Amino acid sequence: MSGSVEIVLWLHEYEFRALKKQLASNGTDVEKRMQEMLADLYSECVPSEERQAIQELINAEHAEAVADQMAKTTWAAYHVTGRGEDLYFKTSSADTLLIAAKRLRTYLTAGDSPLPVSFASVFKDRSEITQAEYDQLLDQRLQNTGKVSGVFEMDFDKDTFSAANAMDGWHTYRIHDVSVAAYHAFRKQNISMDQRWDRLLDKLEGKELTPNSEAMVLTGSRRLSMNEISFQDDMSECGSLLNFYVPVTFDPDAVFGTNVATDANDDYLNVYAEFDLDVGEVCDALTVIQVCGDGSEETYRYPLTEEDRSILRSKMNDYCMEQTGLSLDDYRAQYLDEEMCASSFPDGQSM
Repeated sequence: MSGSVEIVLWLHEYEFRALKKQLASNGTDVEKRMQEMLADLYSECVPSEERQAIQELINAEHAEAVADQMAKTTWAAYHVTGRGEDLYFKTSSADTLLIAAKRLRTYLTAGDSPLPVSFASVFKDRSEITQAEYDQLLDQRLQNTGKVSGVFEMDFDKDTFSAANAMDGWHTYRIHDVSVAAYHAFRKQNISMDQRWDRLLDKLEGKELTPNSEAMVLTGSRRLSMNEISFQDDMSECGSLLNFYVPVTFDPDAVFGTNVATDANDDYLNVYAEFDLDVGEVCDALTVIQVCGDGSEETYRYPLTEEDRSILRSKMNDYCMEQTGLSLDDYRAQYLDEEMCASSFPDGQSM
C-alpha cells in the first residue's frame, strides 16, 4: 500500500525562530502553514481530473486496508440490558468468558457511588451495533469461525450473565456468581492464564441456571423491611457461605407471595441470609426453602437491594460478635487463613 512522503526543507534556526514567533502571534505554526502552502501548490500544479483520480485511488487503498484490518480483528459482542438500557456493542479486545467476568467484577466493585448507569460505559473502545449485527457475530461464534472470541448477554434487572459457547450454545449464571468466580480467578497475581481459567470454571461449576431455576424468584405484595429481620440459632458454614437463619416473624405470604400462613396446608418456610466469605459480601438474595406437608421441598430466591445488603451486613456483624466474639471481617480473615493453609497442603498433607 502506498503512503505519505516526507519532504525536508532547511531554514536557519534564527530565521525559523523569527517565523515561528510571527506565526504564533497569528494563532498558527510553521508546520501548519507549510502544509497549507504545499496543498495549494499541489492544487495549482496538478490538473483537477488527475487530482480526482488520485483521490479515488487513495480512498480505494484505504478501504482495502480497513477491510484487511477488520478481517484480521477478533471481536467480542455484548448485549447489556437493565436500568432502562438495552444496548448492543462490540469490542476488538477479543474478550473471552474469563475477561468478560473480570470486566464485570471490576465494574461491580468500582469505588464509584453510585455505579455508572451501564456496564457498557466502562468500555473505552466499544462500537455500538444493531441487533442484526449482534446476531451475525453470535452466528459466527456458534460456528466457531475464530473471528468472534465471545458473545455475552447481561441483564442487570434479572441478575443474569449469559455466554455463548461455540460447542454447546448459551450458558447462564447469576451475576453475583460470575463476579465471585472472577474474584477467585484473579485473586493471585503470579499464576498462569490456564490456572485462572481452571479457577473460574471451578467456581462456576454447578451454578448454571436452568429455565426453571431462573423463574424461582419470589415476589409478594410488599417488600420485606430489613428491620423485620433477626437471626436465630447458630451460624453455619456451607462451602464459602456463612448462613444465618432468619425466623419468619412477618407475614410470609405478603412478602414472598407464598401460601403457607393458612390452615389449608402444613407447609412452612425456612429462610436464610448468607454472607460470602470468599469475597466479603452479603449475597444478593435470601434463600427461601418451602417445606411442603408431604415432605418435599422447593428452594426460591428473594432478591435484595444494595441498601438491604448494607443493613444486613451490619446485622450479621452484630450477630457474629454475639455468637463468636469476632467481627464479620475477623471471622472472614480466619476463614481465609484456614483456606490458605488447606491450599498449601493438598490431599491431606501437612507439615
